[in-house]
Amino acid sequence: MSWTIITGGQTGVDRGGQLGAIQCSLALGGWAPRGWRDERDTIPEELRGDMREAEDPSYPHRTRLNVGVADLLLCVVPNELRPTDSPGTTQTLELATSRRRYLPVLVTDGSSPEVVRTWLRSSAVLVQRVLPRDTLVTPWSGIRLMVAGPRASRWPGGQEVTTALLHSIFHRVDRTNSRQLELPL
Repeated sequence: MSWTIITGGQTGVDRGGQLGAIQCSLALGGWAPRGWRDERDTIPEELRGDMREAEDPSYPHRTRLNVGVADLLLCVVPNELRPTDSPGTTQTLELATSRRRYLPVLVTDGSSPEVVRTWLRSSAVLVQRVLPRDTLVTPWSGIRLMVAGPRASRWPGGQEVTTALLHSIFHRVDRTNSRQLELPL
C-alpha cells in the first residue's frame, strides 16, 4: 500500500510531517493557504512536495480542505490528555470528528511509535476494505495520512518530535519507489 502525508505546511507539527515525508521518501501533499503562508513567513519551496496552494489565505480554509481529503488523522501534541490546547489543533479535531464519513483519529505525544504503527496498520485495512472512499478526485494517491498538531510558537519541539516519529514508523521502507511504499510490518 502506498502512503501520502497530508499537511498544511504550518511550522511545528505540520513542518515535522513535511520533513518526515521527504526524508522517508513518502509522497507529500495537502493544501497550503494562498501565498504559502506559515506563521513565520512562507513555506519553503523545497518542503512543498506535491502540495497545492488554496485560493483562500486563511488557515481554517486550508484545514477544511486537508481534513476533506484525508483518510486518517495523526494528531501529534505535547500532552495527549489536552490535545485542544491549540486553537488550530482544536479546529482540526472538530472537523475530523464531525464529518459525514468516519475519519479514524489518533492523538499521540509521539513517544510510542509502536502504538502509532499498530494503529496505522489496522486503520489502513479499515480504509481500504470498509470505508467508502470519497468520489472527490484528488492529486494524491494511496492512503492519505494527515499529520497535524500545534504550530511551533505553541510547541517549539513539535517539529522534531513529529519528524522522529515518522522516521521510527517508516524507516524500514523500500525507498526505490516512493509512490508504492509499504508500511513495515
